[in-house]
Amino acid sequence: MPTRTKLWHRPHKSHNNKQHIYFDLQYGKGAENRKQVHTKILIHSKYWGKKGLKRDHPNYRTIRRAIDTYEDRIKKGEDMFYANDISLEQFKLYVEGKSDFSGILKYIDTEIKQTRKPVTYKDYRSTFLTFKTHLGLKNKPMKFEDITTKLLKDFKRLYLATNKSNNSFNSVVDKIRAIYNDAYENGVVYNELKFPKRYKLPKTKTEWSVCTYEEFSKAIERANTQLEWESLTLWLLKFCLRGFYFSDFPLLSETQIQDNADEYKTWCIDKEMVISHIRNKNISRQSDTMYIRIDKYPTAQLFHMLKYSFMLRFWNTDNRDKVGDINDRLSIFRYDKNNYLDAMEFHSSNINSYQKAIRRVLPNHPMKSARKCFKTIANSYTTRRIADILIGHSSDSGLNERSYNDNDFEDIVQEVYNTHTLVLKRFKASELCQQLQDKLIALSEKNVVPKWILGWCLETSKEGIYLFDNAKEEYDEKYKDYFKNYNDERFQERAKVIDINKKLA
Repeated sequence: MPTRTKLWHRPHKSHNNKQHIYFDLQYGKGAENRKQVHTKILIHSKYWGKKGLKRDHPNYRTIRRAIDTYEDRIKKGEDMFYANDISLEQFKLYVEGKSDFSGILKYIDTEIKQTRKPVTYKDYRSTFLTFKTHLGLKNKPMKFEDITTKLLKDFKRLYLATNKSNNSFNSVVDKIRAIYNDAYENGVVYNELKFPKRYKLPKTKTEWSVCTYEEFSKAIERANTQLEWESLTLWLLKFCLRGFYFSDFPLLSETQIQDNADEYKTWCIDKEMVISHIRNKNISRQSDTMYIRIDKYPTAQLFHMLKYSFMLRFWNTDNRDKVGDINDRLSIFRYDKNNYLDAMEFHSSNINSYQKAIRRVLPNHPMKSARKCFKTIANSYTTRRIADILIGHSSDSGLNERSYNDNDFEDIVQEVYNTHTLVLKRFKASELCQQLQDKLIALSEKNVVPKWILGWCLETSKEGIYLFDNAKEEYDEKYKDYFKNYNDERFQERAKVIDINKKLA
């Protein structure tokens, strides 16, 4: 039965009373055998006749090509439908261009890409390519029907032969199953993907040794590049923020500051900033808000240095839009990796660069270990419940399920504050921050970074070490567009200034 091309009866007032072209797929009697494919092609009814689009339409060729695209899909889809390779629903999806059932990768690049967040699409795509590579099928197309019990067993054997962890294996197969079952829900395949018994492996616990002050101090001494210095600064900042994830930074801004709220006055004794924060990992589900203190030193200073270092690397590139606002104290990176594919790709590339850099100077303590290190030290000072609160972990405790800024639990609030302070002192975070400032000066003397950036990066410590004169006057001309919007009135709390040339002499 031929498909009929029609003009939708209802004009769109918002589109100057134009009407949609749609295709009526009727392959048998009854409503269950009928599907409609509505296009985005809009025309006035005067350009539509018994034979379809009239040639006197001013954009006839363009619209004709768009219609031809749909009609080509209909011809190919009919062949698959009559061969019982696809259902009528699958036929409809094929004509809509939402799915191509010739291969799994094509499905990922159409349906998954259109319906999932960019970060999910990218993750699923790279996982599927990993899956194919380990099976020796890197350059061969795979269909959904190729995923059999035997194939899954082969993948398990081949993947684990490369000494990959149990957790890594489980992650890959979970995502393959998610892709397959997404296709099942869309009517592309007829059965869910179920694993054979005992196919998945027991979880393995990742063990990291706890970084010490001495190790981190030596890592600072070893840093010879701006990226190595920046990766260490970021690691220490994550530690000072009670185990921040890297994914928590891109959307962080001053809008999260809660420094004027009455409920924080009892424990922000030095008028520190406090941010209200929900971990990026938990943003899509209900989760307690974390209230994290940002000390003026070292935490705020680490933010300050990272902001300008990152700007120095990326302002004069195609990624200048990823640089944080100069007047936002907490904005280092600025992008939404969850909803934009280019941001997701930049995010992945950026964190990979940091990971490689920190392995060179701090080989036994990757970026994510800052969180583990903070938690381990906290455990030596307080209860497990308080330590969980500090890093934003859920707990079986009813008290932990409540927000710890609640005035009814002032003792918990105070314990969180005190433990945070003790952990930073135990790790000598202020001293390490000072070393990072000294290292930046040393890098400028070697021309690794320009000396003018010191005036923007370096602040006084609690001990009153250094600020540079003319800090807000010196910069390379090619960064002018970034610095021109600086609002000096927002940052008046400045320590005594010394001559930059004397310090560098």
